[in-house]
Amino acid sequence: MAELFLTLLIIASVFAALVVFGGRFIVQRIGNALEQRQEASDWILSTGLAPPSWYMPYQKRIDLLRRLGLGESGVAWVQDRYKRRLERRLRGMLRYVEASNVISDDAIRRTMASTIRSIGRSWEESTWQAVTSQAQEN
Repeated sequence: MAELFLTLLIIASVFAALVVFGGRFIVQRIGNALEQRQEASDWILSTGLAPPSWYMPYQKRIDLLRRLGLGESGVAWVQDRYKRRLERRLRGMLRYVEASNVISDDAIRRTMASTIRSIGRSWEESTWQAVTSQAQEN
């Protein structure tokens, strides 16, 4: 009987430790995600450009394709696809700004949303280089 009690106590302790540490991990991840989202929105609102954390993974792939010999028309096609992904992320940012209770002032929220919409329209009409401020590489 004592062995069963001890086994149950150990299992309960391990479970409690997993819940505590797992909870801390989740809270930390949520905090990091909110911080990254805030940094991205600050960058976009102040520059009108995609933040480097959004486009650098794509830029690395584009550079690799260039080194592998993909022609400029192929690179332009890939850049257009990646630009559309950036536009999609910007629309996600807009939904976040409109729905988030992190921004408590409604006037500020409307102003931010309007600015993001305007930036989105300019991105739709721009090239990859303009959206990411990348100089054309040859």
